[in-house]
Amino acid sequence: MFYYLRGEIAHIEPQLAVVDCNGVGYAVHTSTRTLAQMNVGDSKKLLTYVQVTETSTEIFGFLEQLELYMFKLLLSVNGVGTKSALAALSTSSPEEIANAITSGDEALLVSTPGIGKKSAQRIILELRDKIAAVFGDFGGGDSEPAMALNKHALVEVRAALEVLGFSPNEIVAAMKALPPDVKNAWAPGDIVKLILRK
Repeated sequence: MFYYLRGEIAHIEPQLAVVDCNGVGYAVHTSTRTLAQMNVGDSKKLLTYVQVTETSTEIFGFLEQLELYMFKLLLSVNGVGTKSALAALSTSSPEEIANAITSGDEALLVSTPGIGKKSAQRIILELRDKIAAVFGDFGGGDSEPAMALNKHALVEVRAALEVLGFSPNEIVAAMKALPPDVKNAWAPGDIVKLILRK
């Protein structure tokens, strides 16, 4: 429905910001991490996820593609709802959550309100391969800035492939097939072109 909203921050509440877009105020649910980067009166662009149910339509938004990507990944796990996903991103960074998933660290996930031991195990089981395809190996020798650049670029690539109609399994397979030098050095647009050629 919406890919992003750009406008002035008119009001802030816990885990919610009202974005004024040309006189229309959109209530956008978000994490405390995103809210910490906002002030009333700021002009911001929020990348969005819209959830439509029989009784309501809710908008969730984040300043960073990486945070939105992790939010959507968590929601893909049966039993994890929007409140739990927001709570996870409010207490830990996307990188910390990814590290916990790839290393099998249940403790960090269980410390999130709304996520119990069984849910944490399910998150690790279902998301480990998807996380590894985008975030790479946390045990590698890359420097922290290089890893951060790599992860943000690959999240942009994944978002572009989703728009182009690739299925989640096709995206994971395409990411895994990329040579390390491409993942670490190429721009997102060039990576997408390479995947489309293949």
